[in-house]
Amino acid sequence: MPFYALNLETGALRLPDLRGMYAEAAGFDGLDVGGVHGDTVRNVTGGFTSGGPQHVGTLSMPLGAFTLTNEDFPVNYAAGVGMARTDFYVYAKMDLSRVVPVGNANKPRAFGVLPCVYLGKPAS
Repeated sequence: MPFYALNLETGALRLPDLRGMYAEAAGFDGLDVGGVHGDTVRNVTGGFTSGGPQHVGTLSMPLGAFTLTNEDFPVNYAAGVGMARTDFYVYAKMDLSRVVPVGNANKPRAFGVLPCVYLGKPAS
């Protein structure tokens, strides 16, 4: 949470370093005045198969958002390919939540602000 401190030597208010952050109206998404939330993206999931047992070795080292599972597909899936029931595909799954913060919306880093308007004295 950003903090504000009075510099007693100069009488000035020291403000937090908010570079790289966006101002967002407080009171939405549980963001309080002065509160901070980090950047998030929506989770993206998906996957693909190895293309058959002859290509399984090409997916042997998953990195980052990828994981591997052995999927034993039914024989009719491989009909005409000459695969036995013991042959299998490898399925590579992708899940971005393994490597980045995820949330319900794509949001940059932001801090909560309370907009204020100073009307001052009317001109005479």
